[in-house]
Amino acid sequence: MKEPSSGPRSRRLREAFFPIALGTLGLIIAFYPMVFSKLEQIQSDPGDTRFIYFTLEYEYRSLRGDGFAQEFWSPGIFFPERNTLAYSDVFVSLQPFYAPWRTLGAEPDTAFQLLLLTAAALNFVAAYFLFRTALARTSLGSSFGAFLFSFGSIRLNQLNHAQLLPQFYVLISFYGLVRMLVADAGTSLRYFWCWVSLFFAGIGDHHGGTGSAHSLGAHPCFTHIAHKKLSQTSSLP
Repeated sequence: MKEPSSGPRSRRLREAFFPIALGTLGLIIAFYPMVFSKLEQIQSDPGDTRFIYFTLEYEYRSLRGDGFAQEFWSPGIFFPERNTLAYSDVFVSLQPFYAPWRTLGAEPDTAFQLLLLTAAALNFVAAYFLFRTALARTSLGSSFGAFLFSFGSIRLNQLNHAQLLPQFYVLISFYGLVRMLVADAGTSLRYFWCWVSLFFAGIGDHHGGTGSAHSLGAHPCFTHIAHKKLSQTSSLP
């Protein structure tokens, strides 16, 4: 007796292979100094890297109630001036990806390294689902698009400014806006969280907020293309 075909399952496995393989390859290419040194090295600029590392750790301790960081907005920089944390990027929206590693017992420098890996991975995942669903691209095409967005030279050349790495909030907002604008009026409110993503992109750092504003300027064209594609495609291939 002939066994039933496992076509749908095989197709899902093939589709999962491309994003997993390219995402893993991209993380190794981008962070090979950290990966191959077993997290003994930190990337990459001694200026911005130290500042971001200090800010994240100070905020984590302040939120935990540590006596070292009693005043959230006054980390002691330019003492005795107060509220100096607002002089630069605050990175509050990155705490959900830093604090858990510290809570699990990672040292501050290791938690910062894991934050970089987490942010890059989330960039790839968000870009993949944006291309795969909003533009209804194939799994292979979406994987390559996500790879170029997350690990292209324009991204890796700015690793010395780690605050520019997390872009997933902007991508999530794009996805939500597209789904909201092409959905029926009764269901569009389900995608209100796209505005929440824009908010977090803004408070993460002023670069993210500026990028979000620029992205919104391009959004009508993007949405028009996505709407035409979705109207022609009833289901993903």
